[in-house]
Amino acid sequence: MVTVLSIARPPIYAFSGALTTARPIPVARLEDDENGSPVRAYDANGVLLAPSVLHNTASTSTAVRTIGQQWLDAFVATPGKKTARQQAFERAYGKATKVGTLNKYVHLRPNGSDEVLVDPKTVVPVESNTIQNGKRIGHRTFTYGPAPDSALVRTNIYADTVTTVATGDRAIADTAFSNVCLEFRR
Repeated sequence: MVTVLSIARPPIYAFSGALTTARPIPVARLEDDENGSPVRAYDANGVLLAPSVLHNTASTSTAVRTIGQQWLDAFVATPGKKTARQQAFERAYGKATKVGTLNKYVHLRPNGSDEVLVDPKTVVPVESNTIQNGKRIGHRTFTYGPAPDSALVRTNIYADTVTTVATGDRAIADTAFSNVCLEFRR
């Protein structure tokens, strides 16, 4: 469980110069049972926020939530598993199309789609988007740095998720991983 105790919220001024009241924090608590079920988000009053919105933003290829040691493959991309990563994207999304220098994988759903943009050289996701009823409700970007043996380690995840579709409230998390030390045991 993660509870938001406070967030620095600078004052908001209107064009008239009057101070407007800040809206309440959209997400005050996150709960994860770590059993594969969707993460639950609650507002400041303890009301459960649309679980399907949060659940749909995590595509199968970019989700951090895994079991056993699978989390390591989402965090560290080794050259030896490049083919396995590509096969996993194709199983989940079908064949990729080219968008600029990236490969785009798309999974269509009845009310929207999930897409992942992948670097074709390393076959790691660099961006993912979730569209629902014509609106983007989830956006993530992933940044990587060099690791031993030509591997890549995820150094940053930026996530922008609509928590309440009716109001457009969003939860933004920018997570940086630093001083990561990898030890390969052979």
